[in-house]
Amino acid sequence: MDSFSPLPGTGCRFYRHGVCLYEECRNPGWQTAWRCRALDKLEDDFTAYMDRAECFGLSEEHARHLWERRWESVWILPFLCPDFAPAPSDAQECCWLWGDVCLRALPPCPGRCREFILAGPLDP
Repeated sequence: MDSFSPLPGTGCRFYRHGVCLYEECRNPGWQTAWRCRALDKLEDDFTAYMDRAECFGLSEEHARHLWERRWESVWILPFLCPDFAPAPSDAQECCWLWGDVCLRALPPCPGRCREFILAGPLDP
């Protein structure tokens, strides 16, 4: 009896680090559970900061300038995510980040499936 093993999806346009991007490409942002938790936290912190700045009467421009000065020397993602792994091209960028999606949250690639499309670069 032969056991069936699907061909790997490594040549597929939707394949990244062992996961399948098909659903994210089809409906970008639909699955909020796939978003990077660190970016979500940073976005929430920024929104709360801007709300406080408004209460203190700071202009949006001045508040943004203060925010940028506050974070310019600290890269926040490594501190907010236990899964952070530096990208080969940039140690301050996470290798699991694709746009605002965490590849670790996506479903694993099942191998060559009916959605398989020969590789071409996908921009986040």
